[in-house]
Amino acid sequence: MKTMTTTRIVRAVLAFLVIAASLLGCDIETYDEAVARTQGTSPPPPPPPPPAFGAIFSEIQASVFTPTCATSNCHAGAGASAGLSLEDASSYAMLVGIASSQDGGILRVAPADPDNSYLVQ
Repeated sequence: MKTMTTTRIVRAVLAFLVIAASLLGCDIETYDEAVARTQGTSPPPPPPPPPAFGAIFSEIQASVFTPTCATSNCHAGAGASAGLSLEDASSYAMLVGIASSQDGGILRVAPADPDNSYLVQ
């Protein structure tokens, strides 16, 4: 009887060792790793910010004046608001180095001096 009990104990220990060894060989992953694996890839990075336009007059004209100011109800044509046409052909001549019609002591656009330009204030 003693031999039978010892045999059972040895078999139980061997079974335990086999199970433990097989578990050590498993690649145990976290929940987040499992979710990422099942979804394929991580989420894409956010899109880059839109490119900023520079302080070149032609870029300001194309990005600001033409689409938002040089419209028929604002600064375009013969009836331009305050007599200021911001259409492509005339905006530079009507802005740079010209006194403001609302404050004659300050230029509409003082070249290279935004702090003293009426348009920026």
